[in-house]
Amino acid sequence: MKKYLTEEILNKLGIFELRNLGRDVGISSPTTLRKEELTKEIMSIVNGEKQPTKAKTKQGRPPKSLTSLKEMMNVVIPNIDSDLKDNVEYSFTKNRESSVVAKEFDFDMQKLLYSTGEESNRKVSGVIKLAGEGHAFCYEEGYPSRNNNKNFFLPITMVHRYGLKSGDSLTCFVKEVDKYKPSVVYKIESINNIKEEQYEKENRKDFGSFKAVHSNSLLSLKREIEKEKLPCKLINIFSPMGKGQRVLITHPEGVNVAKSYSFVVDNFNTHMNKMFCLLINERPEDEYDFEENLKNTEIISLRFGDSDVQAISKIKILFSRMKRLAENGQDVFLAITNLKRLIDFYKETVFADSNEFNSNYSAMREVKKLLSLARNLEGAGSITIVSSTSEKLGENVINEMKQVCNSYISLNSKLKNESGCYYDLTESFTLKDELLISKETKAFQQKILSEVNAGNIKQKIKEIENFNLK
Repeated sequence: MKKYLTEEILNKLGIFELRNLGRDVGISSPTTLRKEELTKEIMSIVNGEKQPTKAKTKQGRPPKSLTSLKEMMNVVIPNIDSDLKDNVEYSFTKNRESSVVAKEFDFDMQKLLYSTGEESNRKVSGVIKLAGEGHAFCYEEGYPSRNNNKNFFLPITMVHRYGLKSGDSLTCFVKEVDKYKPSVVYKIESINNIKEEQYEKENRKDFGSFKAVHSNSLLSLKREIEKEKLPCKLINIFSPMGKGQRVLITHPEGVNVAKSYSFVVDNFNTHMNKMFCLLINERPEDEYDFEENLKNTEIISLRFGDSDVQAISKIKILFSRMKRLAENGQDVFLAITNLKRLIDFYKETVFADSNEFNSNYSAMREVKKLLSLARNLEGAGSITIVSSTSEKLGENVINEMKQVCNSYISLNSKLKNESGCYYDLTESFTLKDELLISKETKAFQQKILSEVNAGNIKQKIKEIENFNLK
């Protein structure tokens, strides 16, 4: 061990790394010792001059002998716990104080960590997720993968040095240090497409610090798809969609959602920098339909085979990514294809232990929190979320979701015989739609709404079709 772990190396570690190392080798109260004392105690135990202190109670982890560089690495780089391999979660040493910036590793410490094992450097790109202990992982697939070669460990010192956040996009170099551990990031090339040498963490603004303003940029539907089900002109006049909105669509059973969203994506593609689609427990064939229909869109799928941990990680990372993109001036679009399944997912996983009333309420509240992240940021980008669900979701739940949405499109199967289309003129709306449509269109909209009734709706639909929309 002397060959790898020396007093000189320990002096270059931060106090919190030393305390965790001290706990592992068997020092009973490392937080009571100064750095110099802690270093000497560790070396005394490593060199066999002192015996590790045995725990007086069964609480906490027992001390262990530190006899190799591999065990030294266990303090710094998390292992894959055998009971968590299916969940692709990694264990950390406990009680790590991560709220204070730790001392950076210098070249000698990097040499200690990265000089072991065979040469296996490679350049990768991925998305960051911060861990509770202050470390982070970089996921090549955008979320935790069962293939450990696509999950990379990011030391706490790099997280603090660059002020990294969950959802940041990273291009970096990694090296394998142990086949049972994730590869370690040792050099960063770019953060959110900004070169490392040009990146300034002091200039970063947090998502919550931007003011949310009403949308004034219309996302117009240019053409028809399945004319009787999604009449573009009616939507453009009575419930226009804009950047940064939270749009809720209720539709009849049997609507081809993949084809409908394909049309929305085709129309919005030129207005957005990044397009996402969240699928929840879709059949494999339906998932394939979405992948085929939604071009230039990244599909995030919560599958039946995913563990609860994996599925929740996918959701959290997706929304973190959207926040980081919007902070950097990007316009982002997300389609949530089945809002009911998302509510049920939270009810059956996160809030499964609650009674039925509390689990329903808590699940809806959690989904409303996700939807509320859609907004138009003043001086930055925007997040637009279009979510859809069957009209059979239930009036109470739909009304709850409408509270957080600023645009609602109601496609009602009962109206087909009355008006010749499913679109509900009286129920659909967009808040502050005067910022999206012209004064002439707004005046026409108000005129139709004041005159329409069950007896003249077909006549009014023809009047709308003849209206020259500007």
